Amino acid sequence: MIIFIWKKFRDLSINNKTLIFSYIAFFLIAAATYVDMTNYLKMVDKSNRIVDEVNVLSVINQTQAAIINNSQANYDFVKNQTEENKTNYTYQNQEVSRVFDNFKNTISYYNGEFDYKINDLPIPIYLDSKSDLINSYYQRSIFTSSPEELARINASLFESSREVLDGLQKLNIKISESKNYLLIEIENLKNTAIRRQVYLYLCVLAGMMLIRYLIHFTINRPLVNLERVMGLSDFKKRLKANDATKDEIGKLGKSFNLLMKDLNRSYANLGKETDHLSAILNNIGDGVVVADEKSNIIVFNPAAEKITGFRAEQALGKNLTEVLVFKDKGHFKAISNTLQRQGYCKPDDYCEIVQKSGKEIFVSGAATVFDLEEDEKGAVFVLRDSTKEKEVNEMKSEFVSITSHQLNTPLTSVGWALETIISNKFGDLNNKQSELAKTAYKSNQQMRELVNDLLDVSRIETGKLKLRPEPIELNSYMSYIIETMEPLAKKKKQKLIFDGGVKNLVLADTTYLRQAINNLISNASKYSPEEKQIVIKMYEKDDGIIISVKDEGIGIPHDEQKSLFQKFYRATNSGIADGNGLGLYIIVEIMQHFRGKVWFESVEGAGSTFYLSLPIYKYGIGDVKKEKLRSQCLSK
Repeated sequence: MIIFIWKKFRDLSINNKTLIFSYIAFFLIAAATYVDMTNYLKMVDKSNRIVDEVNVLSVINQTQAAIINNSQANYDFVKNQTEENKTNYTYQNQEVSRVFDNFKNTISYYNGEFDYKINDLPIPIYLDSKSDLINSYYQRSIFTSSPEELARINASLFESSREVLDGLQKLNIKISESKNYLLIEIENLKNTAIRRQVYLYLCVLAGMMLIRYLIHFTINRPLVNLERVMGLSDFKKRLKANDATKDEIGKLGKSFNLLMKDLNRSYANLGKETDHLSAILNNIGDGVVVADEKSNIIVFNPAAEKITGFRAEQALGKNLTEVLVFKDKGHFKAISNTLQRQGYCKPDDYCEIVQKSGKEIFVSGAATVFDLEEDEKGAVFVLRDSTKEKEVNEMKSEFVSITSHQLNTPLTSVGWALETIISNKFGDLNNKQSELAKTAYKSNQQMRELVNDLLDVSRIETGKLKLRPEPIELNSYMSYIIETMEPLAKKKKQKLIFDGGVKNLVLADTTYLRQAINNLISNASKYSPEEKQIVIKMYEKDDGIIISVKDEGIGIPHDEQKSLFQKFYRATNSGIADGNGLGLYIIVEIMQHFRGKVWFESVEGAGSTFYLSLPIYKYGIGDVKKEKLRSQCLSK
């Protein structure tokens, strides 16, 4: 049965195979997402339950306070029956009725969710009975002038109050224990989620490896076999290409065999075909270098010229080691040994070579040994400049690393829990506990900022960034921004200095322009020591308005400045401050939507100055709609 299914699968078209592979990958990812979402919903439910119980605990505390105050007011009135004490006693008695009603309303609001009892009675019934009793003591006290009677009433009221307080305290303990149990459940859910994620990702990895295996055996291997047959010089042997499968590769094999027959019949026209192949070689995007048995170069196409920096006339006849210079001196020897041992070599990783100019680039490719003559072998090297590809892969890897470490738990629930803990609603924290809680809360805020930045990047890259341009008067606008950023600078005892003013307007989205300026000021504060100045200037130059932010911070290494605006890029000396490498990238994208520019000047160890330039708004009010439409088109 398995063999039958395998044959049927093997005969499917490559498009259908690819579709099946995509469905499998989607199913694995969907399964992982479903499990994560299920666990998240459970945690949210537990968190909501904790919120409800905290609310009930708050009402219990209010009730206890009201009962104590009422008992004290009664005692004061019994001791000294003045009008002031009577008024206070009346107020406290009314306060008891109010908090009792509030307690009952709270319990009713949760619609039977809390089934706790006081002295084996439902809470509303118990509160009604005690409310009537306390109110009766009040009525008797107000209309009784006998000291002995007042003393008896006070003693009875004290005993009833003590009973109510004891019942409320027991209820408080029960709810607190339930709350603590829920916190433990949430922690267990978090730990379970981590374990499940590990298992799921292992399953996803195994599934991907299976897909890779199937691709290899159904697509890659037949192509490799076909390539091997194509490398043979005997046209008759070419007719043995594998054409057993019925998919595109099998059809390609059959077509290839027919082609070999035609080539065999057309051998007399080899010169013409050679010119044709030479044209293909000259226009192919990959560098092709062919060397003879002595490693002397005999073929060197234009793409190879671009990769190595040598012109063809300079490379032809030279030894391969003089033109194809690897940074790792032992790399060429390793390739030669592999070719001698197995006839081909295809490194899995990138190789670094040194061009004629001395510039170092990364390449990927393969090398194959072939029969150059009857008794002489040669080798063909296929090279591709993979410098950009390597950079992109590194950025993707960094992105995966960031998201996998930052987005494990629901940020909202964690932030709420930490805020609640820091506010001492669950009890006072000692200094060490408070410090740890605040550190965790700060980390949570950083993760939220990262998520927001990632959302902005996603909107930018997918064209979903919604801009609402409008004329902006920058003088008051900048004053407001600096006023909102001053608390951030004061945390490090830094001083914000604003200098400048402009007469003209700019056309921009107020929210995103403020985000760009806030980012620059925040970075200046973040990368500057304490008690330093941050100078913000604004002035008109030519047809634009320039805003600059100058700090006295760590500066940016000269060799890294060209990469600073890349996504996820952070300078090597920025480790002392938090960040995710997205802020400057977002600023550049935002300014491009406003037809603005971003640049900077920096000296490592002496600070940096970042500049924003916006064109002066010269249109009439009637053209605002046109400019808004243009900005929306740019964002799309």
